[in-house]
Amino acid sequence: MRKQKVILPIAALTLSSVLMGADTVFIKMGVASIPVSLFMTMRFLGASLFLSPPAIRNWKPVNLKVFLLASLASIFYVTLSSLALYIGLTKTTASNSAIIYLLGPIILLILSASFLKERLSLRTFVGICIALAGSLIIIGKPWQNSGNGTELVGNLLMVVAVFCVTISVVICKPLVKQTSMQQLTFLYMFLGTIPIAIYSLNQFRTWDAASVTTSGWIGLAGSTLAVVLGKPLFFFALRHKKAMDTGVYQYIESVSTIIIAWILLAETPSPVFILGASLVFVGVCFTELPSVTKKRIGFS
Repeated sequence: MRKQKVILPIAALTLSSVLMGADTVFIKMGVASIPVSLFMTMRFLGASLFLSPPAIRNWKPVNLKVFLLASLASIFYVTLSSLALYIGLTKTTASNSAIIYLLGPIILLILSASFLKERLSLRTFVGICIALAGSLIIIGKPWQNSGNGTELVGNLLMVVAVFCVTISVVICKPLVKQTSMQQLTFLYMFLGTIPIAIYSLNQFRTWDAASVTTSGWIGLAGSTLAVVLGKPLFFFALRHKKAMDTGVYQYIESVSTIIIAWILLAETPSPVFILGASLVFVGVCFTELPSVTKKRIGFS
């Protein structure tokens, strides 16, 4: 039973990371022919609709503080992070977004130590370093790539998205044991969608659905399915693991994004991708090995 309790969060995090990596590609496909605010509204309201029955069945009474924190986390994730991500993906490539998201685990590590008072094990620190090294091999020398001003704006928006989604994870960590997984996922999807949905009302009146390409509909459906399946898995794992320990799995998300962008968007990765991806998985595996030292590294 104990072994199962260890393996299940690892499996959940791995699958969630693959789904979220695919989600970035689906978003890129969808926003190419669907206005960003409309795509966000349909995606998150659709996900909330799917998640509402299990959320209602597993609903736990929550106090005002928990509700406000869940609302804040949702605003950071949906209203701010997703908006920056969606607009950013209209101006830069899915592969670039995967690269910029490499900042996530480092930011999460610092915020978790500072605000959640989590202590970093040597194993986790080394695992993140190995995975980061693999990701940097995949990137190569991005400063040598010629990028225009539009792509620069897109990349900056991706940085904003990374900060906001990481903050939302830190906020959610204390909530995962005070609510059910299904309940928290529903609140996380729904509350932050309300401002976007209100803003989108005028656009819905003038929007021509016939202008959406087949690729756009596939992107919307795929993105909705990815978040419906991926986020509950993530919150399940977050309940059993420290927030900073989930960060290394974001490197799997980046590898997944690049692979799927290669398949669906013809964004060819660099020749050393296999070496870099292998190091990412070595870093994740090393992080999850039984502890070989009791030494802890603290952040003041």
